[in-house]
Amino acid sequence: LVQGNNLRLVEEAAEECLHFSRKNQLSFSVGLAEAVLAGWVAPMKPDYQPVDMTETLARWEADNYVSASGSYFALLGFAQHYLGDYAAAAASLQTVERHLHGLTDNVLKRLWYVFRIVNRLRRPEGADWPTLEAEIAPLLAELETWARLGPLLKPFLAFIHAEIARARNQLRDARNLYLDAIAIAQAQHYDLLTGHLYEALAEVLAAGNLGDAELYYGAARHMYRVCRADRKSELLQQRHPYTDPDNAVRTEKTVALDASATLPNLDFNYLIKSALALSAEVDLNRLMQKIMSVVLESSGAQHGYLLIKEADELLVAAENHVGKKHITSRRHLSLNQTPSNICHAIVNYVLRTRKKVLLHDAMAEGEFQDSPEVQTLRLRSVLCLPIIKQTELIGLLYLENRLSTGVFTAEKTDMTELLTAQAAISLENARLLEQTRLAYTKLQENQEHMLQMEKLSALGTLVGGVAHEINNPLMGIMNFVEFAADRSTDAKSKEILDQALQQIHRIKKIVSNMLLFVHNRSVPSGNCLIGEVIRQSLLLLEGELSKTGIKVDVDVADDLPAIRCSADSLQQILVNLIINARDALADSRQPQIKIIVRPMEEMLELSVTDNGPGIPQDIQSKIFDPFFTTKPPGKGTGLGLSVIRRLVHDAGGNIHVESTYGHGCCMRLRLPHV
Repeated sequence: LVQGNNLRLVEEAAEECLHFSRKNQLSFSVGLAEAVLAGWVAPMKPDYQPVDMTETLARWEADNYVSASGSYFALLGFAQHYLGDYAAAAASLQTVERHLHGLTDNVLKRLWYVFRIVNRLRRPEGADWPTLEAEIAPLLAELETWARLGPLLKPFLAFIHAEIARARNQLRDARNLYLDAIAIAQAQHYDLLTGHLYEALAEVLAAGNLGDAELYYGAARHMYRVCRADRKSELLQQRHPYTDPDNAVRTEKTVALDASATLPNLDFNYLIKSALALSAEVDLNRLMQKIMSVVLESSGAQHGYLLIKEADELLVAAENHVGKKHITSRRHLSLNQTPSNICHAIVNYVLRTRKKVLLHDAMAEGEFQDSPEVQTLRLRSVLCLPIIKQTELIGLLYLENRLSTGVFTAEKTDMTELLTAQAAISLENARLLEQTRLAYTKLQENQEHMLQMEKLSALGTLVGGVAHEINNPLMGIMNFVEFAADRSTDAKSKEILDQALQQIHRIKKIVSNMLLFVHNRSVPSGNCLIGEVIRQSLLLLEGELSKTGIKVDVDVADDLPAIRCSADSLQQILVNLIINARDALADSRQPQIKIIVRPMEEMLELSVTDNGPGIPQDIQSKIFDPFFTTKPPGKGTGLGLSVIRRLVHDAGGNIHVESTYGHGCCMRLRLPHV
């Protein structure tokens, strides 16, 4: 769904899930499959008629399937935005807020942030830019934080920045940003988003008379066919009918006529094809080869060098010489370390001033004719251009011809400057993609952990539904067993029923922990004195600790301020940590637990330390994961530390483990004080 791949495959998978879930009475999964089909698949089909969801929504509400309702309105809002129905999208996205607490899919939540921003930009309703910026800034800040965690949101973040430039009527910047976004989306195979970006780019080009929009409309049509977004294709054809290039006047010819007064002899067909060739290349090395080939061909240069700026140094990234093979290197050499085939005086001037240097006969005219380098290299025609992306200089293009004077005519210089502007965009795109690839490689190194997190995300959705459906019959069973136990006169039967009741209470506790884990966070209420809660918790566990001979040392000052956490939550945290420490000390000769509280800036630091065997380094990163436990079967659910972390975070604090295997364990919490 995120990538917008073949919608027919999505439909088949959803239908299969629906059939399987109905057959096995998995009503929670039935709701999610119905949401995908009605909210995402159906709107993208040709001749779409809105699905009447009244009965379905009422059923979901009656069954408390909040996740299904939230997913449906989120997906419908995304589809409506893609289809250009911004008013309907705004209504759907607004409705999601009522169901947000049940939306357990984090990806869907984050995309909801994306489409709230882009839909607001497309539907400003008369608001000026400062007003719009104030509205979207908090959402954008959240997205930028999430985008730093991995590559998933990067194409959508680039999409947002392009839409912002379009909304501000900065069409040239929007053009460049759409090209950036297309490159990132293509690299991650986001087919539907890529098509949508091509269409948006074409609209900007047409509105600003900035290039051949038809080329990009064609690219959008192709991407819509690839991902089977048939209704998008249909609407694009209605808004912008396809123009056969063999039978109609293309936009580029109109542009050439309009531009003839200033650029009379430019070959616009060649310019556009060259620009497209550069924008389509995403591999950095191949891109630099293409840049050198294109500029040497268009300018008539004999030698060409591409210099990339890194920090405060110029590096020779690629060079090309007529009649010789391209030279590119992943280990870029500093300009000062290369053979002196480049005039450093000219390069340093362009680097310092950001102005181009055009010399028709460098040895006989111009301000560099007396330079020893010019005379030694016997330079004739020279063209040195700054490569600027927005306001940042990212490199230089150095071209020369030592055989002829006056090679770089006005027309060739103009052509080369335009291609250099496109090269700046493409180089920055390729750099971004290289960074994305590196991030992806790093992500793959942690693949096992990421797969586990994905499983847990899916499991969280399932747990929420299962826990709700288990709770009601469980309460009935508990009441029946209590009823039988109270009225039983046989001692053996009463003992068995009491044991059964204990196990039912254990199941009820597991279900409660599951529900607490999957519920959305809520702002904690209440304050408490940490020393008092520690004393109450130890009193509660006094019998358990004395049976195992565990010595407990408490070091808590009397004048500590109250903390921003309810007493019930803190007691649940402490009891869980102390019981975990008790279990870890089962085989210790002199078992000991230390509880220490210290003020730490605006927080209180609580540590619970035991002298048990400690926790191996390789599992310390997993101990807070739900359902992860090192205890034997029947002794632990793996939810205790997950719930503790949730409670600590809800209170605005943090928790981490400090342990060396064989030398005990310390759980260190920090909680804000009043």
